[in-house]
Amino acid sequence: MPFLSKIFSTRLVIIVVLFCFQTFNSSAQVNPTESDSATTNKRLNKVLIGGSVVYVASMAGFYELWYKDFETTTFHSFNDNSEWLQMDKIGHVGTSYQLSKWGQRVFIWTGLPDRKAAWYGAGVSTLFQTSIEVFDGFSSEWGFSVGDVLSNTAGTGLFLGQELLWEEQRMTFKYSFHNTKYPKYRPSLLGQSQVEKLIKDYNGQTIWLSANIKSFGFEETKIPEWLNLSVGYGAEGMITAK
Repeated sequence: MPFLSKIFSTRLVIIVVLFCFQTFNSSAQVNPTESDSATTNKRLNKVLIGGSVVYVASMAGFYELWYKDFETTTFHSFNDNSEWLQMDKIGHVGTSYQLSKWGQRVFIWTGLPDRKAAWYGAGVSTLFQTSIEVFDGFSSEWGFSVGDVLSNTAGTGLFLGQELLWEEQRMTFKYSFHNTKYPKYRPSLLGQSQVEKLIKDYNGQTIWLSANIKSFGFEETKIPEWLNLSVGYGAEGMITAK
């Protein structure tokens, strides 16, 4: 099932990218000061060169894994909005948000101002996600999904909008998972190992939009900083896309 392996490998690659962002950010030194332009330029060049290499290698790898065995066609689209009870689309929103967020953190490390780094992070997320959609549009096996693009834009827009409006992330996406009975009916589709189930079994996934209460005008109150109001979306009973 090439479509299923594509979903699994896409998400696995994105998880690896996010992990690299996290590791990079955790090991980064204190941001250079604005006057230290030489350090800023040096770090920015490293990020741009390294990011370009990762991008080209990822796209080449994706082509080898997914596209080379299928006929290349004229650019076309297809409508998959009704599949998986929209869990796939919610996943696109959350993934684009996280890619933008971690991308910004990397560019902040270079010394760029937060707002400029936010634009760069959003650009990285958009480039990565849209490139895959364009590949899909020229493949006979898939097609350009307008629903995916709108979902990607929503996630990136939520991140960037908060940075431009509040200069902080008051709302963020979170992920939770619980094991379900459905993978045993179609293990190749919904996962065999626990790692595969975490990524492939939509039945056990919940995507949360979590808002920090204290940040919405309650900074001087005794409301704890860790208290959030969250709304989640999940679905069950799915052993096929439709």
